[in-house]
Amino acid sequence: VEMLVPELPGDLATILLNKEDLPIWSVQRNYYFPVDGTATRLSVRIAVDRGEDPGLTSVTLFRPSGTADPTDSDVTWTDLGPDGSVITVEDSVAGEWHLTFFVEGESVSLNVGANSDLDLSSFQFSEMLDVGHGGLHEMRSLPVAGMSHTAAASVSGSFATAHFDLVNELGASFQAIQLNVGQDGAADDTFVGTVTVPTQPFRVRVSGQDPNGRSYQRTFPTLITPQAVDVNFVGDIGDVIHGPGTVVLPFTVTTTTAGGVFALTAQDGLGYVQSV
Repeated sequence: VEMLVPELPGDLATILLNKEDLPIWSVQRNYYFPVDGTATRLSVRIAVDRGEDPGLTSVTLFRPSGTADPTDSDVTWTDLGPDGSVITVEDSVAGEWHLTFFVEGESVSLNVGANSDLDLSSFQFSEMLDVGHGGLHEMRSLPVAGMSHTAAASVSGSFATAHFDLVNELGASFQAIQLNVGQDGAADDTFVGTVTVPTQPFRVRVSGQDPNGRSYQRTFPTLITPQAVDVNFVGDIGDVIHGPGTVVLPFTVTTTTAGGVFALTAQDGLGYVQSV
């Protein structure tokens, strides 16, 4: 089953995003999530890869004041049968919401989003460059598991506090990270800090309070899968490539695993490389 993206007009912020491989028996899943005062419309999308199994058998959504019933005037409930449900609530009252459902199948994905200008609008692992315009620039490769990398995040809209953590594919938090504004080489509104990269795939989440003291939560949709090996060229490549012939290119290989046998390939923009 593919990760769903809520279909809402306007600014869409992701509150909760996960995908889970299911056991062979029917299970109940419960999710609690905050909806803040900046959210004007809520979307909940459940999709099931059920194979030959019964799939989604029941869904209940609770708002702070009680059940969001399919017959409510502000609720649009699209029943996809055993394959999922799409729920849109126009009156997304601030407070804690609760989603519960029973499902049996191979996997299930959940995406909860809201129309809001408060969002975790960007996250990237970065490196400080001294050439060109300098400053922080996105890393050209995936972060290496077990190593510490500089990370930068931007939170758009109005908020009072912001705290960051890493969540796994199930949406469960497993590592708090410290990102702060006011770092050298970064924009004034960019949160920057050092992150020790985990070994498992992860997403980045920010949570805190909106300007009125309501709890909010936003998840950056990209699932980051750390790499086990990092390859870096040593020196300035312009100093060693002069034209036709054989050249020696020094590079370092860093791995946080037990090591292994590596196959090396190389390419250049003009297609001159013939062999390694």
